[in-house]
Amino acid sequence: VILAVVLFVLGAMSFAVNRTVTNTDAYLRAIGPVIDQPEVQAAIVQKATQEIQKNINIEEEVSNALPPRASFLAGPIADQINSHIDDFLTKAVASPQFRKVWVATNRQVQTSTIDFIKNSDGNPKLDVATLYTFLSNELQDTPLKVVANKQLPSKVGEIEFTNVSWIPAAHQTLAALPWIQNVGLALSVVFGGLAVWLSQRRRRTGVSLAL
Repeated sequence: VILAVVLFVLGAMSFAVNRTVTNTDAYLRAIGPVIDQPEVQAAIVQKATQEIQKNINIEEEVSNALPPRASFLAGPIADQINSHIDDFLTKAVASPQFRKVWVATNRQVQTSTIDFIKNSDGNPKLDVATLYTFLSNELQDTPLKVVANKQLPSKVGEIEFTNVSWIPAAHQTLAALPWIQNVGLALSVVFGGLAVWLSQRRRRTGVSLAL
């Protein structure tokens, strides 16, 4: 019974991941509605506001634009501007247009990430030539396609620029998902049947297993 339950859980989880995470349409059906949650919108607005304030000193910009005698107004004006920025971002993030951006961005991230992991051969060391080949494929339908598919010097491909430690595990997991799914579900049925057949109280064991 224990083996049947454990194998069924592994098989079911693999099935869910294989159908949701690696399938673009299913992934978007799951992740798309997330942007409709007020908490998610508020988090995006907060992060965007922090980035704006970190990169632009609004009070300083206002102070520089005001005459010296009116410099005392810089603080209140900056507060008003920050308030307007927050209101604008709140409305923008809640708009249908931003939802389209959210879906399009997640589609690009999901397809690029999954393709990159699948085509990496599980090698955590990425060289310039490998990355360039991957980016060339990604740029084919964009205005930057003119920089794609150029012949790189042979030595460039020997330069290792990063070691991505999670790629081997991710690559192996994606490759093993169909196997874990099929074998796990099949063996769970086999062990479940054996558990019921070998039990002295078959009906009770069957009900327990089902639960």
